[in-house]
Amino acid sequence: LPPNTTDFYAIITQFNGYQPSTGLYVHARVILTFPSGGGVMPRVFISPVDLHNGTRIVPILLMAFLAIVLQFIAGFVYWRAHVGFWDWPFVLDSLNFSLIAAAWYELSNLETPSDPLQVTHVPQNFDRTAGRFDAGMSLYAFYVLLFICGLVRYTREIRGLQLLFDILGRAALE
Repeated sequence: LPPNTTDFYAIITQFNGYQPSTGLYVHARVILTFPSGGGVMPRVFISPVDLHNGTRIVPILLMAFLAIVLQFIAGFVYWRAHVGFWDWPFVLDSLNFSLIAAAWYELSNLETPSDPLQVTHVPQNFDRTAGRFDAGMSLYAFYVLLFICGLVRYTREIRGLQLLFDILGRAALE
């Protein structure tokens, strides 16, 4: 951000994908930052994990659960500050952290590569479907829903669209 810009809004969306034939798990984080001065700054962070190469999932799973614990602590702070548990960004963050932890938990329960992975844990022809739609074993649609909810919440605050939402709100009330 520019030095004098401290007011901004950010949307963080995270995706998880897994491909059984290669044993490759990918965690991607997309961050869209909206400075109050205008403009959008997208950033993408991608972390691949090769499960066939002996990568341990359990430490990463513990980190995901730690994020949920920290979210509960943040909820307690919200409650003590009388903000309330239903603060919209807090609810979205809580759902996001829970989904990430659930994805890591599913990965920690996968069989080893020498076991019949295709039969016991994933749908038949999953690799072909994943390659065709560029999706993985994740709650992809739910993440998109969270992204849309966050987008609606944050775009209302962007100066250029505020007047439009005010006009639509007044028209709906009349």
